[in-house]
Amino acid sequence: DLRKGISRSGRLLKEVFDLIFLDPPYTADFMPVLLEELSTMGLLSLKSRVVAETSKQEELPISIGRLQMMDTRSYGDTRISIYTFEVEK
Repeated sequence: DLRKGISRSGRLLKEVFDLIFLDPPYTADFMPVLLEELSTMGLLSLKSRVVAETSKQEELPISIGRLQMMDTRSYGDTRISIYTFEVEK
């Protein structure tokens, strides 16, 4: 469970990432919580993209924390939403 493991991984917290792909179980409602946590943990570089895979029926917010949705597309039962990391001004 990423929600538990991400805060415990000291090595992971020392890295910054340009690309993160999230694919939790479709019916678990993890995505909003994961996106919010990722936006505030200092894991994202200034050019980061977060790719979130969900069920086509799951609607994600346009912005969440410091992430802003830049694109979303549906393929069969799957929705792919791509977020950019917004720097605080």
